[in-house]
Amino acid sequence: MVFEGALSQMILVTVVVYDNLPGIANITLRISEKGIEVTIPVNVNMPDDIPVIQFLPGDINGDGEVDIRDLVRLARYIAEIDKSPLGKSSP
Repeated sequence: MVFEGALSQMILVTVVVYDNLPGIANITLRISEKGIEVTIPVNVNMPDDIPVIQFLPGDINGDGEVDIRDLVRLARYIAEIDKSPLGKSSP
């Protein structure tokens, strides 16, 4: 989306879908900068084949459970002992 004018800039909008319902989704974009807010209503056509990502909050190692191993995995990542991406079990 590009707003025309002297201060035009490209704005990347990422939409997170929490359900996999096809059809028209009515969303509202709120853009705020330097105390000025613009609200834009948008209709988005949601296709039938939107991939749904399963996510369990706190499951740092990606094994489908939240337990002490997630804390250990996070500590190893922060200490740069295990640099593999979070959400995946280390080898």
